Amino acid sequence: MEYAERGRLKPIQEHGFKSKLEYIAYLWLTKICNLTVQYEPFTFKTSVGNYTPDFFCKETNQYFECKPFHNTGAWDLYKHFSIEKKRIDKKDNDFFIITPEGMGGFENCFGGFTNGFTTIYSPNDNYVYYCCCSHCQKISFHTGEGNYRCRHCGEHEGDHDQQSFDKKVRYLYPDENPKPKEIMSFEKYYLIFYNGAI
Repeated sequence: MEYAERGRLKPIQEHGFKSKLEYIAYLWLTKICNLTVQYEPFTFKTSVGNYTPDFFCKETNQYFECKPFHNTGAWDLYKHFSIEKKRIDKKDNDFFIITPEGMGGFENCFGGFTNGFTTIYSPNDNYVYYCCCSHCQKISFHTGEGNYRCRHCGEHEGDHDQQSFDKKVRYLYPDENPKPKEIMSFEKYYLIFYNGAI
């Protein structure tokens, strides 16, 4: 079977979420990144165990897992989930981990890989980028270097512009279009939230 029955739920602790980190991540994804995400959309039965993603953005086909530290993630389980889900869906997906240190994820370009992921990026690698597309003015996420296709509208118009305040924001835009506004990185949003400024 593709989907397992829902696992045991933990007590709700923060505004309908199981942790304060999940709540802050939800606010950042929806209010700062303007994404529509589903919380714990399903439990998927992988070959190494069941997995329930914290968040899923259907429009970009991207999954997000929240952890207090990057090294506490169950990366083997995440990898099997993403690879096996791709085989069933017959399309690529992206997987990211959100931590107070920043974001990590798998190397997964839009078109190409068939044998799964080869590289895991931690927040310290600075290889997860928040990409803004000036064609549709929407945000999606990418890993690694090179050119990327917008996960919303499919535009693929050359190299990214890395001029940004947070140094992790990259822009997908053709020369004739105006540059999209910058967005705040999660680690900065997290610190501001905890300092009571949000």
